[in-house]
Amino acid sequence: MAVNVVAFPVAARQNKNDDSTAYGKYFLVPWYPETLTLRGLIERVAFDQSVYSRDIVEGVIQKLTTVMVELLKSGQPVKWDGLGTFTPTVTCEKHGRANFSTVGVDQIQGVHIRFIPENAKGEQLTSRAFKDLCTFELVGRIETEKIDLGNGKYQQILYPIQEKVSAPQISGTTPFADTTTVTIISSSNNAKIYYTDDGSEPDQHATLYSGPITLSTSKTIKAIAVRGNVASAVSSKSFVKQ
Repeated sequence: MAVNVVAFPVAARQNKNDDSTAYGKYFLVPWYPETLTLRGLIERVAFDQSVYSRDIVEGVIQKLTTVMVELLKSGQPVKWDGLGTFTPTVTCEKHGRANFSTVGVDQIQGVHIRFIPENAKGEQLTSRAFKDLCTFELVGRIETEKIDLGNGKYQQILYPIQEKVSAPQISGTTPFADTTTVTIISSSNNAKIYYTDDGSEPDQHATLYSGPITLSTSKTIKAIAVRGNVASAVSSKSFVKQ
């Protein structure tokens, strides 16, 4: 089967604030119409090549959630290695107290849970560094429209762009001495990859990519990604044996 990278869906939203200097311009925002629930997370962990049963996964995650809340309620920051640190902070009255003798916990107006991401080495993972871990896919344009229910509510509606499939990425060492391993990945979800190794143009009758390719002679690999009836542009890379 094709090797797929799960893409981060983003959509374009127009700035309609006429007081803004960016009025009328489009900006990209994440597009996830639904948030993954705890139950959904449990299902993902239990069935994503896990050796643990659903009951075990559910018990551990629910216990972890309970303990995390109790620790944060007591003001204890919690570091989750490889993910980041959860830290409780407080917000107080806007103007504070003039004298220490009048200071009291009644000043506290809220508690926020802040999250600082980090990588597995314990170093802070900046927003730009995390961006480099993602593969993005533009899925459409967002419009905010009023729901005619008499309550003045609004909803965001996604208008998908014309079907488009990203060209696959071909990687491998070249030039090479003995053999080289070629991998082909697609950032378009549910896309199949077809390739040729003789320099000809690939189509849906070419070889279906199912895993890494080992080359022992010079070859030019060309590949396309196909989803439904839509094919991507052709990617090409030459591998030369020395």
